[in-house]
Amino acid sequence: MLGDSREFPFIEGFIKWNTLLKEHYGLSARKREICRLCALGYSNEEIAKSLRIGIGTVKSHINNIFYRMRIHSRTHIALILIEKSFEIVYEGG
Repeated sequence: MLGDSREFPFIEGFIKWNTLLKEHYGLSARKREICRLCALGYSNEEIAKSLRIGIGTVKSHINNIFYRMRIHSRTHIALILIEKSFEIVYEGG
């Protein structure tokens, strides 16, 4: 579930980065969910199983995410999301 606080402890940060991914990068709800799962360390196979989609579809979404966010790795996705999570929790952003 998108924003499940058991998986993502900084729920306030989740709201901020979810908005960032939607408004700044124009990512759909599905692509935002894939970003979340990437940040949690899910493999393509795990994402596909979790979302009940094909691995090829996952790869296509991830490549589109890379293009839109102008990044080159899943690690960059995680770093952006973690940065935004801590920013709101610890800086009151």
